[in-house]
Amino acid sequence: MTLHIPPSLLRRIAVILLALGLAGPAPAQGLETHDLGEVTFAAPADWQVTSEIRERRVILASPDARLTLAAFWWIADEPLLGWPEEVQSGPVVVAGQPATFVHSLQGATRSMMVVLDEPRPEDGYRLLFDLSGEGIAAGDLQAALWAILGSISFDGSGAPETPLILPQVPGTAPTAAPAPPDAEEAIFDAASGIGLLRPAGWALYTADQPGARLLTLVSPDARALMIVALSPDDAAAQRTEDHFFSQWVVPRSIEADDRASLAGHDGSVLTIIARIYAPAGTDPAFDRAVARVFRGRDAAGGRMLVATLRPEDDPGADARLAQMMASVTRGAAPVAPLGTAALSPDTDALAVWTPMLEALFGGDCVPADATWFASGPGAVFARHGYATAEWALSCKAGALPVFGMDFAYDMRGPTGDYFTPLFLDLLDVVPGGIFVAIETTDLTVAVVEGGGDSLDIRQDDLPDPRAYAASLGATAPAETAPQPVPEPEAAALPDLARTVPQGELLAALPHPNWLPLEADGGSFEGFARSEAGSLTIEVPAGSRWGTTGIRTAGAVVTGPRIGSMQRITVGLDPARTAQAWLALVPPDRAGEVDRDVNHYRLGVDLADPAAPAVRLWLGKAKVLDMALPSVEAAREVTMEMYPQGYVRLFDATGAVLGDAVFAGHLQAGYVLYALAESPDRASATRAAFTRIAVSTHPWEPGPAHDRFAYGPEMAPLFDGKGLGPHFRRLLPRGTNFSAEEIRIAEGALAIDLPEGQGAAQLGIYSPEPVVWPDRLTPDGAATVTVELDPARTSGMVLALSVPRASEGIMPTNPTWFMHWRRAADGTGRISTWHDSGRDLVEMEAPGILPDQITLGIREGRVDVRGQGLPEIGIPWPGAAGGQGLRLFAFTQPDQPGMAVQMAIRSIRVGREPGGMVSPDPAPGVAPLPARALFDGTASDAWKPVGLRGGDPASVRFADGWMLATTDGTARDAAAGLVSAAPVAVLDHRLQRTPFRIALTLDPARTEGLQLYLSPQPNDDMISANEAAVVFQRAADGVHAGDWQMTLAAGYWPTWSRWIDDRWLTENWTGEIVLRLGVRWVSVVLPAAEGPPLELRGTGFTSDLGKSFHLSVLSVTDAIGRPGNLTLGPITAGWETPPGMDAAARFGLVDDAEFDVEAFLGAALEKAATDLETDQ
Repeated sequence: MTLHIPPSLLRRIAVILLALGLAGPAPAQGLETHDLGEVTFAAPADWQVTSEIRERRVILASPDARLTLAAFWWIADEPLLGWPEEVQSGPVVVAGQPATFVHSLQGATRSMMVVLDEPRPEDGYRLLFDLSGEGIAAGDLQAALWAILGSISFDGSGAPETPLILPQVPGTAPTAAPAPPDAEEAIFDAASGIGLLRPAGWALYTADQPGARLLTLVSPDARALMIVALSPDDAAAQRTEDHFFSQWVVPRSIEADDRASLAGHDGSVLTIIARIYAPAGTDPAFDRAVARVFRGRDAAGGRMLVATLRPEDDPGADARLAQMMASVTRGAAPVAPLGTAALSPDTDALAVWTPMLEALFGGDCVPADATWFASGPGAVFARHGYATAEWALSCKAGALPVFGMDFAYDMRGPTGDYFTPLFLDLLDVVPGGIFVAIETTDLTVAVVEGGGDSLDIRQDDLPDPRAYAASLGATAPAETAPQPVPEPEAAALPDLARTVPQGELLAALPHPNWLPLEADGGSFEGFARSEAGSLTIEVPAGSRWGTTGIRTAGAVVTGPRIGSMQRITVGLDPARTAQAWLALVPPDRAGEVDRDVNHYRLGVDLADPAAPAVRLWLGKAKVLDMALPSVEAAREVTMEMYPQGYVRLFDATGAVLGDAVFAGHLQAGYVLYALAESPDRASATRAAFTRIAVSTHPWEPGPAHDRFAYGPEMAPLFDGKGLGPHFRRLLPRGTNFSAEEIRIAEGALAIDLPEGQGAAQLGIYSPEPVVWPDRLTPDGAATVTVELDPARTSGMVLALSVPRASEGIMPTNPTWFMHWRRAADGTGRISTWHDSGRDLVEMEAPGILPDQITLGIREGRVDVRGQGLPEIGIPWPGAAGGQGLRLFAFTQPDQPGMAVQMAIRSIRVGREPGGMVSPDPAPGVAPLPARALFDGTASDAWKPVGLRGGDPASVRFADGWMLATTDGTARDAAAGLVSAAPVAVLDHRLQRTPFRIALTLDPARTEGLQLYLSPQPNDDMISANEAAVVFQRAADGVHAGDWQMTLAAGYWPTWSRWIDDRWLTENWTGEIVLRLGVRWVSVVLPAAEGPPLELRGTGFTSDLGKSFHLSVLSVTDAIGRPGNLTLGPITAGWETPPGMDAAARFGLVDDAEFDVEAFLGAALEKAATDLETDQ
């Protein structure tokens, strides 16, 4: 029989490799041992590690990247057996221990998996091995897996001493590939034992330095380098790194820090913006460059540093440099040239998608050129082990690559950030800085745009391609197994949203508003009994899943809106319930039972009365798995749904069980399921529902932390009852901490780590800014107040961070830090610093913290206040009006390895906006002039453009306005203008005042706009820019009618803020102003009366000597929704400093306007005035 392996399991354990060659003899391979904690196993030494978490998971690929072995500790969160693609299963013995063997075939991909039956006693995880490949005979794959399993050793016993002989799998012998035009040479340096691939024309330099062997490769144009340094131990490596970072690469900022493995070394890759000074014997030196630096350690303690360097303005070199870094080996030369990844499209799979692809992209899509794919995208996919290309098309006359992909993670949920490195690398090798990724299993489409470090991902769900083809009358290729017949829907149903009223829903049973639900062996008639007020389901053993239950005929849960909260309560009879499920499903998927269609899925597990539990899935992510205090606590479980996807769970006593945030797109309404199903596709189960109630309640969240502050206010961020909508758990990548160690207990976020945990950094962070200081100048302030449990706190760090925050990433520059800790002798110390140790201040402090700490934020400075704490504070440029700040709070002991605790009861943010500052110069002094750039009429100074399906012909001029429209037929279509000449030329004056670009809009005829700055007059600045602003009105969702302002200098430096329509209607003049400072940019919305609203960001390229062209475009956010932009005059010039006197004005005017005699007269007058003041 055929089977559906659960995607979350299959994609977690295998990279599906496509092309297989011819069979060859079976060689004897050297062994390399891999460590999974108390278990080790051996694999051929030439198999490459593509992914690894120390002692938990390792994924290996054969030298030709055609076989994948995954070995890891797996928690049985999904059934192992009974999926449709299952071919064979049964008991086996591995290393003397009982295990289960599963053989699966999904299309041409064969997978063989062995899972130990007995879990580890300390955490319940089970050891899993999986070997997979495509087009491989079952006997050959099984023989290869058995050979590897024979090497398993528990606690070091029974490790093999002879070479491992892997049976040759047909097609896995390396085959010669024709060399690309820029062929590579495999190099082996015997002195270091390092192998690498040198592209044609690249120079190789070698040197022996104290404690390190150095290899340097330089490109023919001397604009790219790779440096490899091998050191025998930590001390020698530290000397090498000190020299590297002080003499060759001087960091300006750290953009990313990602875990990685290379050539048997475990470590990380830093992405740095740096100044480059050429190593001895080479020529390149760049003022601003991108450096990617791998630093790792092997099992013997040896250290390796591999760095690739290129100018910041040359992102096209990234693909080649990444391939070169990935080619580095130890002990032998690389076995394959760069860029030989091939793609053999699955023509049947592609045919399934053809009708939908033609509708999306037109009928001109053709298979992508194989040579181009192999040398570019194919190499990128081969380097990123969590994604596999199934097919590649070239659409829109070659301008739009479209990739069909299978991902190891869900790109729509919390794991979405995992795809950033892959997408950035793909953007470097595709034309035009844009491509489309279609996830063929999860049915997701992503339009990816950007370049360099800029990334814009816009996602949406896709219908099933077969169903879409059928709706058009087309016939998609039949699958190998018959498809289930969909449950017939009731004909001519009335308005379903009104058919199923909220309230006590089970009180109506039986009722036509409830429909039976049964699938995969389930039987409503045979297994369920319903009567007024209750529903009982008993699924007998041997019924497969036996999915049985009921669903509402229409959308009963409408989804919360601003000002309301929805509550869903399920009542159960614990004595008659083993497992019960509640699910919320979009109306267009009503009747389907596959878990992938659930947006919310709540499970109550009472099968083991000694371990009752509640579990919650949001989308495909299991976000909660919490123990219940008793089975009686399950008599009622309540889920509260708040705006922006926030969910909180309560048990029958009213205690909070946990909370989470749904990261997907909230639907306007949901169909409700109540069901029972076998936990393992074999066992019996039962559920007794005594109550299902849905109700909507008014809910006012109080002052919003991110709304424009009219006056002093305090907004709660965390209340000690759950993480809340603003925070996520901080589990640094590369550590072995689990989410369960960050608990909500006794009214606080509680972390208690024993000795031996190293730096022990564990806590919470806000992915988005939560501190918005409005109008800090001249006398404004913002505060962050953290209420603690001093008795349960021994070491903590608070951090305010400017850049985007991502899962598992510690805060990067620019960031302000405070660290309080208690030493072993009971004394305390407090430190504060910013940006890699700058302005460090350290002082003695009490050994017990006060119960409240306040961070005071003023213009250019952050102070720490608390009863008994010393006065401590430092200057920090990140403290600025309009600058959004992310917040981190995590443990850190006084010394690595010490036990550490932290308990936070609440977090509040306060804002006290400053008074109005007159923008006028001193009396009698004229303001600085502004130059007219655009007057609303057509001219050679501005070029009409249409992008992403927008039409430049839609740009027209009338009555002093430019009108640009898109009709909504193409998603992300845009139309507007691009300046022919620079609109801003920055010189020495930037150090004294910002440069100002002011645009006028007609709000009544504008749905939004996009602004881009670029040094080049590029028509498509969406793909290549150095500053971006998107200002857009939300048409639907919880923010319908409000506007969102987004300011970005790239992927990581990004800030977004919602602006309520009331403020705009009552205050906004229709003008939008860009202010350019020294490496910062802000966007300002002036008010007719009162203070303006400002959004600020740092990390921009605005600096002395830079010039920028401007692009002004319309914006739309969905197919079928038109975009309109109505643009009036544009002016630009240097901003008049408040109170500017006549002498200062002379230093800010253009050279052509400088009047020497008037300047001398003003200077003498000012000197005389100053003298009189002094006397």
